[in-house]
Amino acid sequence: LNKQLAMFVDGNQCDWDTKIPLFLMAYRATPHQTTAYSPAQLIYGRDLRLPDILVRPPAEHPEQIDTSYALDLRTNLESMRRFAQEEAKLKMRTQKEVFDRR
Repeated sequence: LNKQLAMFVDGNQCDWDTKIPLFLMAYRATPHQTTAYSPAQLIYGRDLRLPDILVRPPAEHPEQIDTSYALDLRTNLESMRRFAQEEAKLKMRTQKEVFDRR
């Protein structure tokens, strides 16, 4: 987890503490290679109810959101979702390579 969080924070790593809640949400919602289920599915028996930005495309006119918090949240959630998807793809490829060697 530390490596993944370190990859996601900015270059000088001064904003890591603001990324933890979103990082953990993405982590808990992402299926793991070993179990094929997300931690949330294993604990609660269902998927997490995530903000809409994770399940549908962003609004056509993002400038309509007038608060910097909302814009930052949208940007961070989109980045976390992309990061989690890329990590999942990488882990699946790695697991397949290990399986194919047998």
